[in-house]
Amino acid sequence: TEQDVIQDTTPTEKEDVENEIHFTDSGLIGIKAIQHIRQQTLHSYCLENTPDSTNIQKKITRAHGQLIFNKSQQFVICILPKVGTSTWKRLLLHLEPGYKNWSSERKNYTQLPHRIHYYPFKHVWLPKDVSIAKIDKALKDLTTVVIVREPMERLLSAYKSKFGDTIKSVKLAWTSWSKVVKSVFRRRGLGRSDMDPAHVAVTFSEFVDFVVKDSLTAPPVDTHWARMVDLSAPCLVHYDYLGHYESLETDAPYIVDNLTRIHKIVHFPPVRPSAARRDMLEFYKTLTVEQVDGIGHYYRDDYAAFGYNFTEMKQRLLEDIEGMNSDIAET
Repeated sequence: TEQDVIQDTTPTEKEDVENEIHFTDSGLIGIKAIQHIRQQTLHSYCLENTPDSTNIQKKITRAHGQLIFNKSQQFVICILPKVGTSTWKRLLLHLEPGYKNWSSERKNYTQLPHRIHYYPFKHVWLPKDVSIAKIDKALKDLTTVVIVREPMERLLSAYKSKFGDTIKSVKLAWTSWSKVVKSVFRRRGLGRSDMDPAHVAVTFSEFVDFVVKDSLTAPPVDTHWARMVDLSAPCLVHYDYLGHYESLETDAPYIVDNLTRIHKIVHFPPVRPSAARRDMLEFYKTLTVEQVDGIGHYYRDDYAAFGYNFTEMKQRLLEDIEGMNSDIAET
């Protein structure tokens, strides 16, 4: 497993694997071994989940919008929402020939980083009568990358981004998704008297139930919480590099270093310490075990394809919540 690869290194080598910008030989071997494990896991998943000819077009059409193509460096990266999207797009922007003019036209670009999502990145051209063979041909000689994230963490990040902040929730109160979620769980739309923040905020519990129970009958699933296998089509597109958000500190420099040496042009910024574990406790303690199991079932393909372990994640989360409750009881 990936954990075994890191644990089998010496303390000095382990530090290199976790923090390297300039890789040691043993550290590089460790990272390559992890990549191999991820590729094997995905290959095993795809052997059992190869798309049939009737739904290839549907799957690749959805993935097409996530596949950003850089012509000068000849690579394609699948940008998935809530997986460090803004950081990757800012890095890619510096490889675009016209980025300085685009940035200067938007003087508040650095203050309003969300504007990066409006940059007209190029996407891979794929034939209309698509097939796996034609996809392989279209991507031939291109280096391909996808970055994924632990599904439960990604789901929480989507909620916090779109519904979790009270002020933002007020702003979103009249948007379609907020209305849809509320109409499903409160059986009514929003009236102007509901603009009080306590009424407006969609709870995490409501959001989870909406995603795992009602999204199939709702409008098309938003990309921020759609399954990663649906957005990246990993059984149709062969990815040369499989990065994990949780290990970007090592994955990102390694990937950047291998994208036809673009590390001479750009560098992935330092990865900040994550507050994910604290946030997971705060929000997931509001859910029932059945709801957590529902998340695991809904994202079961993401777990299977990308090497995450739902059972371990659930057990660790429940133990952390139990420990937190014990600490509160003792005070």
